[in-house]
Amino acid sequence: MNVQNEIENYVAENKMPIYAITDGENLEHALPGWQPKELIPRAKSILIFGRPFIEHQRIVDEKSHIADESWWTENIPVFEQIAEWRGGIINILDNFGFGVAN
Repeated sequence: MNVQNEIENYVAENKMPIYAITDGENLEHALPGWQPKELIPRAKSILIFGRPFIEHQRIVDEKSHIADESWWTENIPVFEQIAEWRGGIINILDNFGFGVAN
């Protein structure tokens, strides 16, 4: 089995609602300074995964794009789930000998 199949199986088993692999060139919605090639110039592909945030009113600072503290607190379970998935995917990539930046 190859690495993509392993990751796709992991995604399916864990019912991950957001999943994509891309070449990382000019992601349309990346904030200035956060384009993948700016952050990790040698990256050949980008793996995107996650789950929707919990509906919660938030106020976002226009300069930093950071939400208020209550939004972050409400979404702790989302962040914990994503961290668990990230660990599983990193293990798969590590087992296949790929370098990972997260």
